[in-house]
Amino acid sequence: MPERELVERVLGTLNTFIGQLHAATWIGAWLVANTKDREHEHAVKYGLQITGGVIALTVRRFQDVWRWHVEGLVTAGSRGWDAADWILREAQRRDLGATANLIVAHLGEKPGAWPLSSDETLALIRRSGWNTEEEVLAWGRQALHRLVELRDAISERMESEWA
Repeated sequence: MPERELVERVLGTLNTFIGQLHAATWIGAWLVANTKDREHEHAVKYGLQITGGVIALTVRRFQDVWRWHVEGLVTAGSRGWDAADWILREAQRRDLGATANLIVAHLGEKPGAWPLSSDETLALIRRSGWNTEEEVLAWGRQALHRLVELRDAISERMESEWA
């Protein structure tokens, strides 16, 4: 794939991730603000699980894209690199692969496993280093802002090289 096309695909993918994190954190904030609404408590509870799962899965997908397509487009030590490095270190520290797999992609750790109970889901989130939904959402916003930094750094670099 020609470099310009690769860069455009990378920027488009980063925009998708940014949009997903923006939507998840915005919807999550709305859900948190409505936790006392008894009429919709079921939707709030599971909506927060969904938004947390989207945050984890989006960052996990970024890890894959970084390795194969993004890493070569930024210079080590640049602001884009530092932004990506923060996301990657956080994803590893929080074991977001397992979190995304168990909250979003699979029912359990092994085929045939039962779905996680509410207590097991909460324990998984706590093992990832968060205690509240608000902490997950705040972390998601940090990841979102760093993806914007990375996207902008790649875009600026490429614009100056192609000018």
